[in-house]
Amino acid sequence: MIIGQNSKLALGGICHNRFYDMTEKRNGEWKILRRQVVYGFGTFDFPFGVVEIDREVVNRCPIAYAPLAYALEKSAFPVQRVFATKRSGRGTKMKEEAEIWLAA
Repeated sequence: MIIGQNSKLALGGICHNRFYDMTEKRNGEWKILRRQVVYGFGTFDFPFGVVEIDREVVNRCPIAYAPLAYALEKSAFPVQRVFATKRSGRGTKMKEEAEIWLAA
């Protein structure tokens, strides 16, 4: 899980994800060569009770990580790119690229 919370806004986002790691052994040690994330689903967290959210901002990102992206956006850290989500074209492409790398 990736959890973000902004106490001034009284809200946060919780996203369930998995990391897609490419590892390799160098000089006898295993190292992560590349780490990517695939988001499964996300939910809002309202620690002090439900607050109003700007649906236009929420709808800018896929629902799988929209709550976390919203909390980041409202905290002056806008999400700058689109991430892979479960069963998305990006996730499929990520897997295909990893399989090519593994075969090499």
